[in-house]
Amino acid sequence: MADAWPTDAELLEVPLAPHGLIHFGGPLATRSMAEIQAWLERRLTALEAA
Repeated sequence: MADAWPTDAELLEVPLAPHGLIHFGGPLATRSMAEIQAWLERRLTALEAA
């Protein structure tokens, strides 16, 4: 899917995870939220610098 999007698209693959996994808690949800928050921070920082 990321290949079909603009060149700045990124794909975070979460194998064997149910839809909405971040709402169920557990290690996978915690790691996923950390990855999402880090990605958002990088994107917002890049936008502010532009």
